[in-house]
Amino acid sequence: MYYKNNEGIPTFSNNTNMRILLYLIVSVIIYGSYYPFHFQWGIDIEVRVWRLFNFNFLSSSVSDLISNTVLFIPFGLVITKASHNQLTVKNACKFLVIGFALAFIIQVGQVWTTDRIPWGGDAIWNLFGCLIGIVLAKGSTSSRIRFSYELSPYLIISFYLGLALIFIKLAPYSPALDFDVLKTNFKQIIYHPQIDWYWTYESVVTWLIAFYLLSQAKLRWLTTGKLVAIVFAVLSIKFLIINNNINISQFFGASVALIIWISLRLLVNKQVLLLALVLTIVLNGLYPFELKPFPTDFHWLPFSGSLNGNILLNIIAMSKKMLFYICAVWLMYLVTNKLRLSTITVAIIIFVGEYSQRFFTNSVAEITDAILVLLGGYILSLCLIKSDTDGQNTSQINLKDTIASNANLLQSKMVGINQRDIASLDGLRALAALSVFIVHFQQFTNIGGVLGPFDLERWMVNGNTGVALFFALSGFLLSIPFWQANQDHNLPNIKHYFLKRAIRIIPLFYFCFILLMALKGFKGAEVNFNNILSHLFFLHNLKDDQVMSLNPPFWSLAVEMQFYILLPLFFVSIKKLNRKSGTLVFIVLVPVIYIFYWLLMNWLGEWNDWPIRIPLIWPFGIELISVNGAALKYSTMAHLPHFLIGVVAASLFLTYRDSGRQKPILCEALFWLASVSVAVILSTPLDELFQLNFGRYNFPLVPLLLGVILVTAPNSVFAKRLLDLSILRWVGIISYGVYLFHYPLLKATKMAFDLAGFSVTNNVVLYGLSSMILTLLLAHLSYTYFDVLIMKMFTKERLIVTDIPIKQATSQISRSKRTRLSTYKIGTGAVFIMGTVGLIFVLNNQSNPKENSISWASYNANIIFDHHTHTQYSDGNLTLSELTELAYSNGCDALAITDHTDRLSSFNLDKVAKVNQLRIQYPNLLILNGVELGMPGYEQREHVNIITTPEFELSVLPEVFIKLNKSYDLPESIRDRFIFDNIFKSDDEFNHSIAIYNHPSRKDVTADENLSDIKNWNANKQNIMAISGAPGHQKSTDIGSYRAFFKTVDRWDPAIANVGSTLDQLLDEGYDIWGAIASSDYHNEKMDYPPCSFSRIHVSAPEKTYVGLMRALKKGTFWASHGKFLSQFKLVAEVSEQQLRLSPGEVANIDEGSIALIDIELLREADFIGLPLEVELITNCVTGEPQVLDPLKVKSFDNNAAALIPINQAGKDGETCYLRSRVKLEEFSGTMSMAYSNHIRFLIDK
Repeated sequence: MYYKNNEGIPTFSNNTNMRILLYLIVSVIIYGSYYPFHFQWGIDIEVRVWRLFNFNFLSSSVSDLISNTVLFIPFGLVITKASHNQLTVKNACKFLVIGFALAFIIQVGQVWTTDRIPWGGDAIWNLFGCLIGIVLAKGSTSSRIRFSYELSPYLIISFYLGLALIFIKLAPYSPALDFDVLKTNFKQIIYHPQIDWYWTYESVVTWLIAFYLLSQAKLRWLTTGKLVAIVFAVLSIKFLIINNNINISQFFGASVALIIWISLRLLVNKQVLLLALVLTIVLNGLYPFELKPFPTDFHWLPFSGSLNGNILLNIIAMSKKMLFYICAVWLMYLVTNKLRLSTITVAIIIFVGEYSQRFFTNSVAEITDAILVLLGGYILSLCLIKSDTDGQNTSQINLKDTIASNANLLQSKMVGINQRDIASLDGLRALAALSVFIVHFQQFTNIGGVLGPFDLERWMVNGNTGVALFFALSGFLLSIPFWQANQDHNLPNIKHYFLKRAIRIIPLFYFCFILLMALKGFKGAEVNFNNILSHLFFLHNLKDDQVMSLNPPFWSLAVEMQFYILLPLFFVSIKKLNRKSGTLVFIVLVPVIYIFYWLLMNWLGEWNDWPIRIPLIWPFGIELISVNGAALKYSTMAHLPHFLIGVVAASLFLTYRDSGRQKPILCEALFWLASVSVAVILSTPLDELFQLNFGRYNFPLVPLLLGVILVTAPNSVFAKRLLDLSILRWVGIISYGVYLFHYPLLKATKMAFDLAGFSVTNNVVLYGLSSMILTLLLAHLSYTYFDVLIMKMFTKERLIVTDIPIKQATSQISRSKRTRLSTYKIGTGAVFIMGTVGLIFVLNNQSNPKENSISWASYNANIIFDHHTHTQYSDGNLTLSELTELAYSNGCDALAITDHTDRLSSFNLDKVAKVNQLRIQYPNLLILNGVELGMPGYEQREHVNIITTPEFELSVLPEVFIKLNKSYDLPESIRDRFIFDNIFKSDDEFNHSIAIYNHPSRKDVTADENLSDIKNWNANKQNIMAISGAPGHQKSTDIGSYRAFFKTVDRWDPAIANVGSTLDQLLDEGYDIWGAIASSDYHNEKMDYPPCSFSRIHVSAPEKTYVGLMRALKKGTFWASHGKFLSQFKLVAEVSEQQLRLSPGEVANIDEGSIALIDIELLREADFIGLPLEVELITNCVTGEPQVLDPLKVKSFDNNAAALIPINQAGKDGETCYLRSRVKLEEFSGTMSMAYSNHIRFLIDK
């Protein structure tokens, strides 16, 4: 980055400066292109994508043409100057390709901005501007624009601070070549000519400091005339900046500053400027100097005052403050030569000034500014090559010193070699990765078993102990260089440490993260601005709804990255201690941190004011929904003891090696004793005995045993050889990829099995082999073609300290190369063998696949069904053939003919024969026979449809009439239940039939009548499976022909439409009744729409057969609509923490406090494309009471909605809660159409 001049002083090259300038220009371009950063996912995507690929640049307006061209001229100029190579046609083309790629990627990002419109034509004009910049670079000479070659790293800080003070005056950096902007800014000057003395003073001081700091760099080309030109350019550009708050004080202050600098330069020194700047900062906080009647509270929570109001303006104000504070510290450092003293002094002054703001208006007194000063001082300490307080000139360190240092390192006992050469560690990594795979595999399959005293299901569930092993391994490996440096009371190269960690973790994580978002179509509640930023900065373990989003294993990476930051801080604190004392400190920290976490959890357990939200630096923060939430459970504090156990193990490992007293037999015995103990604990009830409250992974015993394994495994004999088997080393080497990819691949494989009709529960071996093969294959490919390339790009060698002498190390490395080749072959062979076994298993099982009971729940609807129609066999006006033809022509896939039971002729053999003929005539239409039973207990004013499959129609339906006649001999109160309990003679008849309560509120007298009816009819068994939510007679003036007591709500029965009414009460009490029923109840053309033309039941069936239809109806895998406005309506509840993805009809256990991601996927019919929709979620999971949540708006051309809901409480049954949904569409005519889903039920584990 820099070289030495003749005086031995390191100086930055011209190319380096140009690259820095290039990065700044790219940042400004990106910033200006997305300002003011209003991102919104899923906004008119189709239209915006079409504009993105519209490259008709000639239709651009003149202002857009100029602004987009000018924007990229500096980019083209500087990228050319920053290149080492001579400008040729080939290189120019390369720069143009880079420029166009940058421009087009920016346009892609604007697809999701509300204030910017993406357009391919803009990228073309950007490309033209880049070309102009390249031409200008070619025509210019380096002497005209180069920096001085005498600029040392020590003085470059002054130079860049001076530039930053000038650059900050152009905030908010939103240029616009628009006459209206220019006119508005001129009006500010003309209509407000007053000079404010404070802003003038600030302008004078900041310009003088900028002049002074720039002059420190002693740049030959930076003459007084150039400074005047810079001031003039900045003030001119301000007129083109949107929302720049330009005023006359800025111009007057700049003029005064120039006059002082030109005429009184000798009086302008660092002491005077320091005092002036400190006064400026303090006065800025007190402006406009108006006292409050009462002092306000001091905000001890950092950044609390910056999270209100306009976030962008707050960020700019924060940046300006930060720059001022850094300048103040730097000026004081130039005066005192003591950076630490300067930082603390300025921090104290700022704190006093902030505290005094309690008494002044327009001010927020907070601790943030003092923290910013400390942060600024830390940044300066990193920028300084060597502080003057050390009394050493580190710029004199030369290459010979470095070579000598390296030679001393090689001559020492400890040699840097590949970290793989610490025996057994790759094998332990492999076991950790496979353990995590097993626990998620078990969660997807729910398999278990018992082997003597060992519970295999318990053992598999406890496979998450692999995460504890990963954490301990991290502490072990990462702390070894720190322990060795600690012998000399020093630290290893921290920059190198962080670089290696970032290179190892970030690239593949980002790749997996972006890939998963792409697979989700960059849609859904998880794909939001805050969640994305939290993942990119590894802070997604701070909010309950983010911990398990996208990919559950991601949570541990956030914890791991936070460990990386904490580790150097721990060793800084013990820097002056020897290894023995430092080890004792870490040993004490393990129980202390656990006790602190235990106290915190107990305190929060009594906390009642949930949720807890603690804002940090925008946009990050802590958000806890409950004490059982994921953020606390998967927090860094909860897992820090496991990491520190690894740190202690590393110290013991090094101490043992350094002692020279090798005891492999003892290590062998301890290894197997610890390993067997872990296996026994994890597979027996002992895991509950050895588990402290709030301790993770059977803390403390199992983590301590893992520490013993880490110390003893590399020093054992047989165990070391076993763990160093080639297959385990191969899996260990690719273990990071295994950990990242295994869960999405397990999930994808399960979805593939479901689509193929396979049950993962009944095909456990096949499912396990398939998902394992895919995981190992993808992990191997990602390591070989991604990880290795990234590491080669950034590092030349990967080192860790071990105790192998140089000659042994050399031979060991050569053997390692052979081992890696052998490992590759063995790994490939293993994958091939496993794949062959899996293929044989598939072929053997394809002939007789066993279906999961509800494996089709997530299928698209494949049957359009009308369950309620009438013919001339009762009170309908059409014959059987006429009704069938009408239904078929209007899109029915299935039709139930349900004539009334008040006429004996409504079902007879003649009718059955005619229906059979129609089944032959319409082979693609499922025609079911049924009856509409008039309930004898209500003198037939309540109606229930009894529908069965053709196989049982001649046994079930006649029995209805028989039992109906017999019921009249019984007391009225038991007549109805007598019929339901006795019409089915076998389980087969019951399983192939369904009873649906029609228009339940139509003739009711009291509000709770239909609720008591259903409970009465289902007292002995569940006879009523569903309620007809949308009644027939939709063409009737009085929709549904309801009596005066109860009317339909948006064409739906109030028992379903009114939240908290009959259906919700039943669901709240734990009854599973389906309410998504909408049929025609066709009698005649006057009152009713034809079957399936207006009201429809959309059934997701395992197969398009009578049995498949009946199974789907009984399981609830259907939804209903009227108005024929939707062709698809999918409701999915995903609980990532427990690997659940549920559709209506499904039931699953879920931990209390979990977060469910709700995805709704919609598809409009052709006539309704472009109309907005509204989705409502109805649930009792949030408060324990049925309620409708805030509606989700689905814009005109969007097809998705998403939300996150906490599963906080069970309903009235005390054990479960439910979720159902509905979609509304209001047409231009004012007509309201509705669609309802069935419910998903959650069994809550407390």
